[in-house]
Amino acid sequence: MERRLAAIFALDMVGFSRLIEDDEAGTLARQKAHRAELIDPSIANHHGRIVKGTGDGLLAEFPSAVDAVDCSAEIQRAMPDREADVSAYRSIAFRIGINVGDIVAEDGDIYGDGVNVAARIEALADPGGVLVSGSAYSQVKNKVELGFEDLGPHRVKNILEPVHIYRVLLDPAEAGKMPGKRRRRRKGIRPEALAAAAVIVVLGGGLAIRDFVLRDTTRQDARAIRSSALEQLLKLYPGFSIEKYIEEERKWNVPDDSIRLWAAALRKAGLPD
Repeated sequence: MERRLAAIFALDMVGFSRLIEDDEAGTLARQKAHRAELIDPSIANHHGRIVKGTGDGLLAEFPSAVDAVDCSAEIQRAMPDREADVSAYRSIAFRIGINVGDIVAEDGDIYGDGVNVAARIEALADPGGVLVSGSAYSQVKNKVELGFEDLGPHRVKNILEPVHIYRVLLDPAEAGKMPGKRRRRRKGIRPEALAAAAVIVVLGGGLAIRDFVLRDTTRQDARAIRSSALEQLLKLYPGFSIEKYIEEERKWNVPDDSIRLWAAALRKAGLPD
């Protein structure tokens, strides 16, 4: 058993089960070709080692984060052309996550939080995208011909501390760029307004949680608090309405189901359309 620091590279095919169900032979043939002609050679050319395949992906390690990130960019930039003749529904795309961390190596396999973080952030990547952890970013900034977008800290499953994540900007025109955090704050809506909206929903929007919150609150009290919160919300943000709420949430890629739930609750509480 050996403990060492490494750049861990996790790659996974998007929608593997659906693609296999729809066209097993074609999907497996194209996946095999991508591995043989692009992915495996790129990893080798960048001094990486494939640790194991995972059916719909693979795990690799690199001695250098720079090599790992350059390899990921080479793969993702090549994939659209390789799938150009395939319909969007059947097209193969990969997600890649890269982390620099401490690993335990034994019998050719690798383990540890360093590996787990790479796998967790890979799952957060967009199809065709690459995400890197803060530890990986610190090793590659100003050393690769790529841009990065700061996505801020994220909590990931089974990892105690939040992981700072950066998106790799694959467009050559964005090389060297470093946009700020995407979700640092919501422009146009002040925190006080969002807090008031939450009060409105809990006290009058019909959510199940209100029964717990209101055990010691009379209906009359609840209506008074809700009315005050609504008044405060419209005072702080005069343009706030159901339409504006939906527009803001969609800007930040909030799931539609969540948007519909909150919009219905706000409408029931009296917020204008």
